Amino acid sequence: MKCIFLTLTVLLITSCSQVSLLNIKSNPNETNVYARALGSKDRKLIGRTPLEIESDAISNKVNTKGIIIIELE
Repeated sequence: MKCIFLTLTVLLITSCSQVSLLNIKSNPNETNVYARALGSKDRKLIGRTPLEIESDAISNKVNTKGIIIIELE
């Protein structure tokens, strides 16, 4: 089984009045999607592709409101 290694840097700007919806797709499907705070090595599994998730849900999982690194593996 081949794995896709891709790192995307996503700046998620969240506030009480604005929530972004992130739609992540891959080929092949069923790729693990991880998120971590910039500067942290602690990755959290946030789902598998195809994935549609709100930015505040990602921020809550990695416990940050700053820059978040999204990794597909």
